Amino acid sequence: MAKTVRTSRESPKSPKNRRPILVLLDANIWVSEQMLTSAIGQAFLHALAEMRGKITLPEIVEMEVGRVLNDMAEESLAHLSRHARQLSTIYRRKIEVVTPEDFHALQGIQERWDELSTVLARRELNNTQLRMALSRVLEHKLPSGANNEQFRDSYIWEEFKTLARQGEVYLISADNAFYQERQKKNGLANALRTEIQESVHAEIYPDLEGFLGAKGYTTRIDYATTVGTQLAEAVRIALAGEMTKTEVEASELVFTSIRAYTTVGRSQVALAFSGRAWVEPGPAVPHWRRHAFFVDGTALYNVAREIVSETRLRSFVWRYVRPYEPEELRELELEAPPDRDRFDYRSLR
Repeated sequence: MAKTVRTSRESPKSPKNRRPILVLLDANIWVSEQMLTSAIGQAFLHALAEMRGKITLPEIVEMEVGRVLNDMAEESLAHLSRHARQLSTIYRRKIEVVTPEDFHALQGIQERWDELSTVLARRELNNTQLRMALSRVLEHKLPSGANNEQFRDSYIWEEFKTLARQGEVYLISADNAFYQERQKKNGLANALRTEIQESVHAEIYPDLEGFLGAKGYTTRIDYATTVGTQLAEAVRIALAGEMTKTEVEASELVFTSIRAYTTVGRSQVALAFSGRAWVEPGPAVPHWRRHAFFVDGTALYNVAREIVSETRLRSFVWRYVRPYEPEELRELELEAPPDRDRFDYRSLR
């Protein structure tokens, strides 16, 4: 049986002396973690409950999440309808995609907001912050710029500054505009950090995993079990819509990172994984299709039963190798992506 070892974490302070903990999630986090229904989303909610924290939800973020998820739902329905018509032609039978006539994607999104209502701290649009955000855009101040007018991000930053004066606050965003030299590994941009020097406690993380790791909610798993094998199979199934069966079978997936985080149940942990592989040319894969693919996703792992479930891909990216690439490309370590100018990119995220 696989064993887990919990790492030490910050001891929760007594409610009387503890500063309020607020976490502001950017829209890109809500979308990538599917409104916190993903495995990592569940781990985050578990950690937040233990810390007695709240998720700050600015109205501008709520509006953006609703718009993006609704667009994604409509696009998915369009794909399903097109495939249904193709199947109808092939099978010579009428195949339809049936959805409730009285139900809209936005209703499902609202239901999820309602489910999270006990941990949400909603904040309505504020005229003062709207004006300050507009000033940032006009003055080309971060997170906006001369060629990158980020009004929504500017508003989120003004919200963050306000919250930082009230207590312990964290911003979780995958938007490069908030980071020094637009590199997440560099942390918060120096120009922005100077604006929150008088804050109680304010930090930024590019994803939920960074926040969970900093707070001590990581877990070590004995990976000699079937975790890797089951994840690989689950990822191959998930890639069925992005790659041909031949390409999937011609690739050898290597996980470059598998990180585990605690959830409510001791026997179940959340996994965040990254994997990469070459798809080698052969009889069924022409030389001009030689490429690498990169995946990132989450899953749940039942330690007691040694079963991986709820595997979801957060991103999937092709990197096509041009036919005239030198042979030494095959020797490149997958942990370090090759130089951008040697590849053609096509993001399927």
